[in-house]
Amino acid sequence: MFVKLLGRAVLGTVLANVRPIQLRSLVIGVVVIALAVGGSLIGLSQAHAVADHLTVTTAAASATVTSGAAFTTQPVIAIQNSSNVTDVTVTDTVYAAVSTGATLVGAGSIAAVSGVATFTGLGVVGTVGTTYTITYHSGTLSVATQTITVAAAGAATKLAITTNAAGAVSGTAFATQPVVEIRDSAGNKVTSSTVTVTAIVSSGATAIGTTAVAAVSGVVTYSILGVTGTTGSTYTLTFTAGSLTVASQSLILVGASSALSIATAPAGFTSGSAFTTQPAVGVVDSSGNRITSYAAVVTATVSTGATLVGTTTATTVSGLATFSNLGISGTAGAAYVITFATSGLTSATVSVVPTVGSGSNVGVLTGASASVSGVVFATQPRVAIRDAAGNTNTSSTLVVTASVSSGGTLTGTVSVAAVAGVAAFTNLAVIGGAGTYTLTFAAPGMVSATSLVNISAPEAPRLTSLSPTSGFTTGGTTISIYGSGFTGSETVTIGGVAATGVTVSSSTTIVARTPVSATTGAVTIAVSRGDSTGTLANAFVYVRTGTSLGGGVYEPPSSNPPGVRQAPMTKAAPSVSSARHVSVSVNQPTKLRMSGLPKKSTLKAQIKIGGSWKSFAKSKSTKKGQITLPPLTFTRVDTYVIRVSKGKKDYFVLVNS
Repeated sequence: MFVKLLGRAVLGTVLANVRPIQLRSLVIGVVVIALAVGGSLIGLSQAHAVADHLTVTTAAASATVTSGAAFTTQPVIAIQNSSNVTDVTVTDTVYAAVSTGATLVGAGSIAAVSGVATFTGLGVVGTVGTTYTITYHSGTLSVATQTITVAAAGAATKLAITTNAAGAVSGTAFATQPVVEIRDSAGNKVTSSTVTVTAIVSSGATAIGTTAVAAVSGVVTYSILGVTGTTGSTYTLTFTAGSLTVASQSLILVGASSALSIATAPAGFTSGSAFTTQPAVGVVDSSGNRITSYAAVVTATVSTGATLVGTTTATTVSGLATFSNLGISGTAGAAYVITFATSGLTSATVSVVPTVGSGSNVGVLTGASASVSGVVFATQPRVAIRDAAGNTNTSSTLVVTASVSSGGTLTGTVSVAAVAGVAAFTNLAVIGGAGTYTLTFAAPGMVSATSLVNISAPEAPRLTSLSPTSGFTTGGTTISIYGSGFTGSETVTIGGVAATGVTVSSSTTIVARTPVSATTGAVTIAVSRGDSTGTLANAFVYVRTGTSLGGGVYEPPSSNPPGVRQAPMTKAAPSVSSARHVSVSVNQPTKLRMSGLPKKSTLKAQIKIGGSWKSFAKSKSTKKGQITLPPLTFTRVDTYVIRVSKGKKDYFVLVNS
């Protein structure tokens, strides 16, 4: 934009001769630049922005937009510049255009007055219920658009046959009665019309029945209309209503006795698929001759127990109805009857026996039995790859994958390949809270199947014993925890610290490794699952390790040294792994006592030190099978093995110092 304000000389002179110059306003670009000079205002010329777009200031509208009628509110379009200001100097012509499928009525263009184009008599001819876009344009200006939806039909202009008369037997009402609509120029049904439509027939025939019927909501439906004429001749049936454009159709009269006949029998009866040979049905007279002029829609139905697939109707062409993708879905090996029928003609039938179709879905043959969370189902699910009719596809080897609904975890082998079309699962189980779960079985390209299974909560973990019952503070001792109610989702803590390498071997055994312990002594074993916990109090004893046991034990100089302590009686075990533990204090003389030995027998007692056995003096057991060993002093923290032998029979006790 260019604004010429004042010549430099003039402006310089003005500024030089003004004493108090006050800048009252300076608006550059759009409208005014002014200077107050000694109280006098010098006006400068205004810039003129070029118009660049159209704007819809009033959209075309009607309370009910009627096809072919002018809008009750006519559109008003302004020619504006980039500041959205209407350019009152413009008188360009603005044109209106409508999107595909409609046409405009009235003046499609109008010259702008002071930059504003106001249309008159503009309307749209279009399909009721359809929304169209009206575009307003003028030269290179950016266009403006609005949408309008046709809500009502226009004035009636023509008739249209929506259902042709069919089954034209001379002297008899049509098997299919004609239906005629009253329409506007855009093809919309004029639902307000009640005009009477009259049926007439071409020369050589006579229309019979009720030939004049009044429209109801713009539709004329005949009920007993027919034609009397020469059999085999072609006639024109015409529908008229005053000045409305007529509608007509051709008719060929046939003999009174007509029937359907199988011209081509179907073949290739794979269940769920189209016949490999599609059936064709002809229209014949009483002598079996094809009536090529007969027009009818033939419908196929099937006997109980099966369903038809594909298109079940076919229209006759030259008296022959040929189906395109008809098929049957039913039990393989069973016989079914397909009936072909059309109004007014005797039906035709054909018998078919379907074979197994290709797989289309997964079907549950045997559902999983109710079980406890984490416990393998006693009855495992079996599913089949089936065709649409439920026949098992014995050739299928698809892999079926099982899954469980939210809240449950499915364990076991979840994917199984079908054998002869059947996938048999073997070790599935659900881990989850008590409730009903949905098992889903899916195979590639198949519709999946589901079944329900009830899961009850397992018993809380219960601990009964532990082996071994002691280990070093450095951790890493592998222990077996025995009990019941283990499901596979348990955690183990030893002295409140999580164990490592936890493996649930069965519902009665868990194997784990002990963690490192900062202290020695007995700690509690805990097995937890959710909110349930089972414990063995003070069941595992941590002891410190030593590199050598040599010199770790000595016998006091006398059999009864001062301060000697007598350990509790401990029952001997037949193996080291099952041996019980007795605790002693370091550097404290202690007598060890054992029970569960052969009664009143001479025994050989030994202690293992540094990898070798040191023997005590021969000892005799009491009549209760008990012995008391001479006092020993343990000088190093460790676990020691005491062995008592009778012949080839050994008995053991572990000593923790």
